[in-house]
Amino acid sequence: MIITQKSKIEDCYKLAATLCEQDRRELEALKSDPLVSLKTALKSTVLCRSAFDKDGKIIAMFGINQDGRCVVPWLLSSTEIKKHKRQLYVWGRIFIRRYLKDYPHMTNIVHAENKQAIRFLKHLGAHFKAHFKYNKTHFVSFEFIRDK
Repeated sequence: MIITQKSKIEDCYKLAATLCEQDRRELEALKSDPLVSLKTALKSTVLCRSAFDKDGKIIAMFGINQDGRCVVPWLLSSTEIKKHKRQLYVWGRIFIRRYLKDYPHMTNIVHAENKQAIRFLKHLGAHFKAHFKYNKTHFVSFEFIRDK
């Protein structure tokens, strides 16, 4: 069972301490500290939620950032995410469908070597676009587009 709630500052510390290796590598490639990134997201996003298991262990923080006309869905996860894949696949599709109603075009990037995240994004309906290099690391851009 996954429980989501509005994110709090303590969630940032919990997740930064248990961030999964793939997300840690992605943030390193972006020259971004995990704790700083999470605290910034908490303060500046349109939506910032935390997901916990039934025992109160943090699974992920996720949200939507709006930078001008660009709407950016994001998710950073802990090592606990592996235990909740099935639920996250169901929950993720609901989340994306819900927010495409308000934001008809959402886009972000993912580390090209993060095969697990790419599989998850494909399942959610992401369309992959350009591959590019940033700080000598390969990334791929993706988007979600509301059906007309």
